[in-house]
Amino acid sequence: MLVFSEDITARKVAADTIRSLNADLSATLQAIPDLMFDVDRAGTYLAVWAHDPTFLAHQKELLLGRTVNEMLPADAAEIVMSAIAEADDTGSSFGRIIHLEFDGGVRWFELSAARKSTPVGAVPRLIVISRDITERKLAEQTLLDREFKLGAIVENSPSALSLKLPDGHFVLANPNFQRIHHLTEAEIIGKTDFDLYPVETARQIQANDERMLQSMTRQSVEEILPVDGELRVFMVHMFPILNASGAASFICRISFDVTIAKRDAEELERHRHHLETLVETRTRELAEANAALGRHSAEVEALYDQAKLLESALLKSEQMLHGVLDNTPALIGYWTRDLINEFANHAFKDLYGIGKAINDFVDRHISDLKQSDNPTIASTGRVLEAAKFG
Repeated sequence: MLVFSEDITARKVAADTIRSLNADLSATLQAIPDLMFDVDRAGTYLAVWAHDPTFLAHQKELLLGRTVNEMLPADAAEIVMSAIAEADDTGSSFGRIIHLEFDGGVRWFELSAARKSTPVGAVPRLIVISRDITERKLAEQTLLDREFKLGAIVENSPSALSLKLPDGHFVLANPNFQRIHHLTEAEIIGKTDFDLYPVETARQIQANDERMLQSMTRQSVEEILPVDGELRVFMVHMFPILNASGAASFICRISFDVTIAKRDAEELERHRHHLETLVETRTRELAEANAALGRHSAEVEALYDQAKLLESALLKSEQMLHGVLDNTPALIGYWTRDLINEFANHAFKDLYGIGKAINDFVDRHISDLKQSDNPTIASTGRVLEAAKFG
């Protein structure tokens, strides 16, 4: 009986090593979240690995043995085949992006492809990795949309808007800022305020920037800047744009030309002051007119009171004289009556003279009122004159 024995230790070790490598490879493939495909030059699916099968365009079983052009939409298939051709020609391909429709919506994938090392005479094979970048793509679209909106605001803002580095060099200038300086944005970028303004003006702007950077808060200041040979007043709102560490990366300045509004406000203030002066003057004139009218009224009333007393006394005297005459003997009466009548005539003439004096006094006072420098008193004199003849 012949017994043959063979040492298979090396083979056993090799088999164990292969099993260990396969286990490691399987664990690695399971840990990779990307889709992986083993394909040939024609795009035939030879092997498929998917951590999440829901990201596959079709079930794995349907893909194997079929080509990219058969299983993907035409636009996506064209991009995948371009990546395969580039990898087969140069050894690798990166960065191509496709999008596919799923029940939950559109998903975006970034492709990486590499040529595999194959034995001589074997069919060349390639590895294609498809990474889901949907969240990144949506974030990019959100940022692009935000950038588009901000760009529209900057371009169409009625303000003069600019961005500067903390050292004062411009990195952005909107159309209004460009118009003020008669320069394009390309001509402004890289310059400082000392290139655009007189030295003293540039120093003022620089000092305002430094105060804002020290406070690290929004500041609003008025600045007087030369525009086309004319000094214009600008209301400037400035604030720092901070980076992730909290340091100022940029200085943003938003400036509004408030020259006309400033002039209008000053003109309104002058009119307000003038109106207040007019009101004070008018009030003083009215007070003076009231005082003058009070004095004239008191004087006129005193004269009228005196006239009334005199009139009453004369009437009583006349009554007494008539009584005497009526009881006086006829012979004596003629002479006495004539004497008394003459006396009465003189008394009534004096009474009427007092009336004329009162009228003359009133006329003089109305004339004084009309000739007063105080417009209110003069106007009152004209009113009294009209009332006298009315």
